[in-house]
Amino acid sequence: MKPTTIFTAIQPTTNTHDLDALARRAPATDDLLELAVWLSTNGATHLSAIARIELAERLITRRRFLIGAGALSLGVITGCGAEEEVDAPTATTDGMRMFDHPLLVDGPVRIPASPERIVALDPFAYELLVLAGQPPLGAIGFMEEFRNNFPEAEELQQALAQTESVGSFPTDVESVVALRPDLILSGAFLEETNAQLQEVAPLLVIASGGSQWKSMMRFWGEALNQTDLVEQLFAAYEARLATLRETVGNPTDITISIIRIREERIFMDTNNGASIVVEDAGFSRPPSQAYTLEESEAQYGNPYAAEISREELQLADGDYIFAWGAYYLDDVATAADRILESPVWQSLNAVQNEQAFQVGEHWIGRAFYGAHAVIDDLFRYVAEVDPQEVSPNPLLNA
Repeated sequence: MKPTTIFTAIQPTTNTHDLDALARRAPATDDLLELAVWLSTNGATHLSAIARIELAERLITRRRFLIGAGALSLGVITGCGAEEEVDAPTATTDGMRMFDHPLLVDGPVRIPASPERIVALDPFAYELLVLAGQPPLGAIGFMEEFRNNFPEAEELQQALAQTESVGSFPTDVESVVALRPDLILSGAFLEETNAQLQEVAPLLVIASGGSQWKSMMRFWGEALNQTDLVEQLFAAYEARLATLRETVGNPTDITISIIRIREERIFMDTNNGASIVVEDAGFSRPPSQAYTLEESEAQYGNPYAAEISREELQLADGDYIFAWGAYYLDDVATAADRILESPVWQSLNAVQNEQAFQVGEHWIGRAFYGAHAVIDDLFRYVAEVDPQEVSPNPLLNA
């Protein structure tokens, strides 16, 4: 018998519905060439060979997803195109599990119990995978921050070298497809491409913002079956904070101001990742920065930071000031020089007391790597001790 023709003309941009129909009829194989040949006899003769290969890749990925979601039964194609049905795998035998969480967007989601081909589009998920010894196949623009901010973290740098870039913002969906992931980890900030990515593989999207890095790391710990590791990482974090408090003696009596210099713009941090670390250490914040997320939103129209002019720098004074930025970028470094040489900056108490410091972009607060780097700075500039002698950074060479 002749093979059954699925469509009179399969298009390279086959939509999800068409892919699902193909997945139900195509041979149950992961052989790209075999599938491409099958496509050529089932309505895709007008496509180029490369286009048929690309469509075959998408078909394999979609078929895996449908099987995992329980929407596709396993079948074997006979010589005449008929399909012998086999029961879809159950939750206990197919290697999949259901995952749900208060921070999960559009949950619950059926995901692999032991994923092997992960694409991490969220920086916190990426970091946990590296610390778990399972670097993802692909990631996006935040990799450049990791490269520049943590050059001595050898394990992280090795992972970055192994990870393929799949764009920045937005994500390059086709690059993700080419990696044939079995799980994609994303954030709500990538809403533009998340709808497309959920057609590629099981997709987990976290809803929370970056300042809440502790809850985000616990979320990813549950999603990736790494809760024990996450709690170990938190224990090490808390232990270093305890040593810092003991070394400083009276952190609540010390006010620490945090500002960000971004080209010609100045922001006071109210609730970014480093703010959480400073407060966890017991330090006080200036009145202009001592706000909860809700209070900061009400006061400044932004839950995480407040933009101020150069003339308003007095609002950012404190016993200590940490001015962070991507100083490896020439325009940011040049703008910082102008701001930090201005009369208003020079008039600040912290500056006159030589307790104002420029620090790197690790103060953006990327979970444990960032938190430990901030703790290093607090040891170095506030406690005035060498952190490696008092409380070594456990991730410095990890």
